[in-house]
Amino acid sequence: MLAGRYATDFTRPLSRACFDLVCFAARDALAGNDPAPSLMTMLVPDGMAARARALSALVGTGIDGLLVPLGHGAVRAPAGPAWGVVTASPPGPALFQPGGAMVESALVGKVLRPIAGVLRRLAELDVTHRAIAPANVFAGRGSKGASGAVLGAAWAFPAGSRQPPGFDPPYMEACLPEGRGEGTIADDVYALGVLLVALALGRMPWAELEPGELLRRKLALGSLPALLGEARLPAGIAELVGGMLAEDPGHRPTPAQLADAQGLRARLVALRPQRLAARPLVVAQAEVHEARGLAHALAEHPAAAATLLRGGEVGAWLRRQVGDAGLAKRVEDATAAFMAPDAGAEAMMVMRAVAVLDPLAPLSWRGLRLFPDALGAVVATATGARETALEDLVRLDAISAWAGVRTARCDVVALGREARQLRLWHAERGWAGGLARVRYALLPLLACRSPLLAGRMVVSTGELLEALEEAARRARAAQASPVDREIGAFLAARGDGRPEADLAALASGGRDAALAPLRLLARLAPRRRDGSGPPFPALAAWLVEWARPAAQALHSRVRREHLAARLAGLVEAGDLAGLLEALDDERVRETDEREAAGVAARRAAIEREIAGLVAARGARREWARTTAVEAVQAAAAGAVVTALAMVLA
Repeated sequence: MLAGRYATDFTRPLSRACFDLVCFAARDALAGNDPAPSLMTMLVPDGMAARARALSALVGTGIDGLLVPLGHGAVRAPAGPAWGVVTASPPGPALFQPGGAMVESALVGKVLRPIAGVLRRLAELDVTHRAIAPANVFAGRGSKGASGAVLGAAWAFPAGSRQPPGFDPPYMEACLPEGRGEGTIADDVYALGVLLVALALGRMPWAELEPGELLRRKLALGSLPALLGEARLPAGIAELVGGMLAEDPGHRPTPAQLADAQGLRARLVALRPQRLAARPLVVAQAEVHEARGLAHALAEHPAAAATLLRGGEVGAWLRRQVGDAGLAKRVEDATAAFMAPDAGAEAMMVMRAVAVLDPLAPLSWRGLRLFPDALGAVVATATGARETALEDLVRLDAISAWAGVRTARCDVVALGREARQLRLWHAERGWAGGLARVRYALLPLLACRSPLLAGRMVVSTGELLEALEEAARRARAAQASPVDREIGAFLAARGDGRPEADLAALASGGRDAALAPLRLLARLAPRRRDGSGPPFPALAAWLVEWARPAAQALHSRVRREHLAARLAGLVEAGDLAGLLEALDDERVRETDEREAAGVAARRAAIEREIAGLVAARGARREWARTTAVEAVQAAAAGAVVTALAMVLA
C-alpha cells in the first residue's frame, strides 16, 4: 500500500501515461466496491526526486482539469525499490494529434480557458505545473462534467525536465533539463501558448530544427517567429499567442487575463526589438548579431568567452557594432575584478558578463546553466567534472554574485541567504558536509544512496534503522562501519540534533570513531515510557562489533567482563539506546581511569623503591664485605688469644 491506501498493480503497465515515466495501474483500497476513477502510480526516475513542495501543496486538493497527486511513497517495483506518486489516469488520448488542426473557438473554449483556470488555481497555491506539452495534455471531461483539456501529472520528476524542445522560454531551454527549476506561472503560460500554436497548425514546424538551432533562432528572432518559420497562424490566434510567448515573463498575460481572450488582445505589450550589430562577433566559430545571442554564446563556450573578455573585444564590439556604449560599460565594470588567470576568477567573469548581457539568462558556470532553485536536482545527477564545477559554484558563492548582477530580476537578499546556507552545509567537516549534504538538504524526497541500504528506499531518518537491521541480517562485514559517507550526509541533512562532531570523528578515524556510529544511530531509536522500543538485534550486534575497541579500552578486567555480559543481553534485546548507555557511560570511564591512575601511581612508587634498592646495592655489598673482613679478623685474633691462654694454662 502506498500512502496507506493505494495498491499498485505491477502486472498492468501503462504506456505514455506521463512522458517516458514507468507507470502502472493502481486502485484505492478504501473505495471498496464503489465505482472509483482509474488511478495510476508513476515511478520517480532512478537518481531523481519527486517535487516535494508541489506534492505538499497539492495532495488532498481537487483541481478540476488537472491530474493532482493523491499520495506518494516508497514502493517495491519489479525493477527494485522506487518512489511512487499516485494520480488519476489520463481521461483520454493526448489532445494533440498530428494533422488535426483545431479551430479558434475550440482552442479558446476547450483548451485555453480550462487550462487557464487550472493555472489560476495553481498560482493561488504558489505552485507551477512546468510540464504543459503535447504528450501531457489530454482530451476528457473534468470532475464537474465540463468537456475540455486536462493537464497531466508533473510531480514525479524535476520541474521542466521533461519539456520537449520549443515549449520552454529561451532562458529555460538553455539550462540542463534538470536545471530549469520551478519557474513561475508565466512559464506555464508560455508553454500553453506553444501548445496553442501546435494545436492550431496540427503540427510543430520547429520539430525539424536541432534544439540548439531553435534556441539560437528564439534569441535572435523572438519566440513566435522562430517557432513558426514559414507557417502562418490565424490572425486571432497569432495575436493571442504573441503575448503569451513574450520574451519577458512580466509581459505575459496572467491566467486570470487569459480567461478573457477578447479583452486580452487589447492589453498585450509589444517588446522593443533588439539592437542588431553591423558586423557579427565570432565566438568559437559561432556568429552573433545581438546581445542575447552573445550571452548565449559566451555561456556555451566559456574558454573562448574568457579570452574575448580579457582582450576587451566584447566591450569594443558592443560599442562599435551594436552602438550600445552603456551595455559595454556595464559588462566591463562587472568583469574588471576577475581578469586574473585563475579558474575560479575566469568562471566568475564569464558568469557575470552573461548576466549583464541577458538578465533573463540562467546562472552560467563553466558550461553548466541552471537556476538556483534547481541546484539540488542538478547535484543529484552530477558526476566527474560536473560535480567538481558544482563544488566550486557553492564554495565560491556564485549564486550571490549572479543575483547581485541582476538585482531587478530576483530577490537578492533571499538568494544571498540561501547561498550562505549552502556554503555552510558544504563546508561542514568530514561526512557531514560536501555536495552529499547539499543534495539531501535540497531534495527532501531523495532516498539515501548508501550501498548498505540496497533494496530499500529510505527517505526519512525514521526508516533508517529498520533498513540497516535488514542489511545486517542479509550480510554484514564487521570491518565496515554501519554509517558510511552517504548515511552520514543523510543524517546531517535530515536528522535531529547536531551529529557533526560524531561524523567528523568517524571520517577522521580518531579515538571516538568506534562509538560514533552507535551515538548517531541510537538517537534515532524510539523508546517508550517503560524504556522499551523496537528491537534491532542484528544491527546491535554490528554496532557492538564496531565499538569493540571502546569496550576493550577499560583497564579493569572485572569491568570488562561485566560490560561484556551486559552487552550480550542488550544485543539480544536489540536495545540501541541501552548499548549507548553501557558503552558511553562517562562515570564508569572516569572511575576506571581514576582507579587505573591510582594503581599506576602505586606501581610507580613501588618501582621507585625497587630502583632505590637496586641503586643502593653496591654500597650495601661493600659494607657487608668490610663487616665480614672485620669479623674474620676479630675471630682470628680471638682464636690466637684463646690458644695462648690454653698454652699458659
